[in-house]
Parts: sequence; structure tokens; C-alpha cells
Amino acid sequence: MKIFPGQHLEKSFTRTSGCTSGTVNGVYLDTNMSCSLSPTETSLVTQEWVIIGENGNPVSCVGDSGGFMVTKRGKVAKVVGMIIGGMREGSVAEQRIVNNITVLTPASRLIDWWRKDTGLELAFGGC
Repeated sequence: MKIFPGQHLEKSFTRTSGCTSGTVNGVYLDTNMSCSLSPTETSLVTQEWVIIGENGNPVSCVGDSGGFMVTKRGKVAKVVGMIIGGMREGSVAEQRIVNNITVLTPASRLIDWWRKDTGLELAFGGC
């Protein structure tokens, strides 16, 4: 499932903040991933989606990395990505630049990395 600006996403089953929701703000964040995801010794810079919490509330907190973000339609939730981090109350030179953002890697990119790294297709048991 594609992620798009303005899309409403929800999160649950994370260790710290429980059920929360937010909106894709349409901005990509260049992220320097650890070199363990890259087949070379150099680091890998990826573009991740930024999710903004509703009413100034955070979507995620410390300990929520690895949690799924989903879209819901009726009784079906579709995984669109995984939380890899976030920032709260970030500032540079005493100027606030971010407040309560969550960084999300699209599920399609995670599956592509899995295939490239293992040479295997990914299937979920019982689905």
C-alpha cells in the first residue's frame, strides 16, 4: 500500500505509547541508516516519511521503534510501514524546528531490503 501526504495512520502494539494516530505530512526525511543494511562498508542514506501527531500529541515515544503504522478500513488494518525513530522538541540555536515527529520506513522498502538481503520471498504465517 502506498503512503501519501495527508494520509491518516494509526499505531498500536508498541511497548511505550500504546494506540496513537497521526498524519503523513508529505515531507521526506533523509536518514543515515546503519551500514548493516547496506552491502558495502559505507552508510546508506534513505528517504523516510515524517508523521505528525494529532493535536500536538506525539505518535511515538522512546521504545516504540519497530512498531507498525497501519491504515484501517472497517475491520481490516493494512501495514504501511515501520517506525524507525522520532524527535520531540528539537531545536537548533535555540530555535524550535520540530515538535513530535515520527519517522516511518515504508513497508514496501522493508520487504525489498529483505528480498535483496536474503534472496527469499516474504510471507506471513496464517494469513
